[in-house]
Amino acid sequence: AKELTKARSISELVTMHRDYRAGIGHVHMPTLWHKLSVLSRRSEQRRWLQEHTPQLASLCDHTVELLPEIGTGGLASTASSLARTGLSGPPATAMWAALDAEAQAALGECGAKELSSVAWAFAMARRRAPDLLEALGAEAQLRLEEFNAQNLSDTAWAFAKARHSAPALFKALSTEAEGRLTEFGARELSSTAWAFATARHPAPTLFEALGTQAQGRLVEFNAQELANTAWAFARAKHDAPA
Repeated sequence: AKELTKARSISELVTMHRDYRAGIGHVHMPTLWHKLSVLSRRSEQRRWLQEHTPQLASLCDHTVELLPEIGTGGLASTASSLARTGLSGPPATAMWAALDAEAQAALGECGAKELSSVAWAFAMARRRAPDLLEALGAEAQLRLEEFNAQNLSDTAWAFAKARHSAPALFKALSTEAEGRLTEFGARELSSTAWAFATARHPAPTLFEALGTQAQGRLVEFNAQELANTAWAFARAKHDAPA
């Protein structure tokens, strides 16, 4: 695993996987995919990835083989990393299908972070997974008190981004978030407002509380967070505090 983290390019990482495949087990896969996602942040690496997608087929196939052993933390981490790479094509499609099946089978074992991360990953990658989201939403709804501010906002964002109708979940998220907004940072406040407005879920008391929190902490918001929050209040037709 330490050798994998030293790769300076995606091409080098893919070569390492090919050369050392026999010694790479399920414990190494989340690290490998995290490294790949970090490398893909660089524009020239993202370009290489898009132009050489077939070269990742072996890595994707190997990951699918190991998913049943990877555990819920590894599953969520791998899904999030895959989403961040923007990888598409048949190898990625097969991986998303396997991640979907494994996640559905393991939802009861997932912690709050894993549940929100899996939802975030599928939404971020724009992968349709209605059965997974339906089951994940039902599981999350029962356990929202376990969620921290980021978990709550990421879950709301994911369901809104995926355009998956979940009125009962949004109602529960609204109630849970409303009483805990002091725990939210600017990112979570903005993301939650955006999610509820995008999902068109009426939550007037939540928006009232969001507006009050945001008003007193505007210096913490960056330009994108300010824009998203303003858009959300306009979309929700809710007047922000003066």
